[in-house]
Amino acid sequence: EEERSPFHAKAVGTLSSAEEGFAGGITGLPGWERIDMPSRWKLEWPAGRIQLALARRRYAVQSGLYLKGVSLAVGWNVAGAALAAWVIGTPEGRVSEVVIFSLLVTLWNFVGLLVLPTASRNAVIAMDREMRRQGRSAEDLAEFAAECARRQDGEIARNDRVETFFYPIPSLEQRWVGL
Repeated sequence: EEERSPFHAKAVGTLSSAEEGFAGGITGLPGWERIDMPSRWKLEWPAGRIQLALARRRYAVQSGLYLKGVSLAVGWNVAGAALAAWVIGTPEGRVSEVVIFSLLVTLWNFVGLLVLPTASRNAVIAMDREMRRQGRSAEDLAEFAAECARRQDGEIARNDRVETFFYPIPSLEQRWVGL
């Protein structure tokens, strides 16, 4: 399914998945984004919660949060490859160069796994705050977050250090504090 809104020229579609934790998302290059919602949500959620999910994702696109996220991800990977190429120097066609390049890029990406989730958590909190600014109730946002968390990992709170390095979405406790 796909719809086009005259107020927002971005495609909105639904996707099916056997995975209960599937939450859809925003796909596509900036400027050609598509907002995908799980078909299960349309069957199980009230219309207001679905509209809240759509509003959050539309805000991510319109505000530039999505563009920043895509840019950060691409930039991180390009920087890692460039750094690895700089360390290797002029390639001479040896297998060891490929192995070293792969090792360096892998290490760089591991560092990214530790650093990049902070940007994602900050974007989630920014979307929650914007929804409050637009007049959405803290209760509706808390229910939305709790339902998403229940379907995914079910955690209400996490150790701060563990969350800092390994979770791109803040715990319910952190989102409630942000609200």
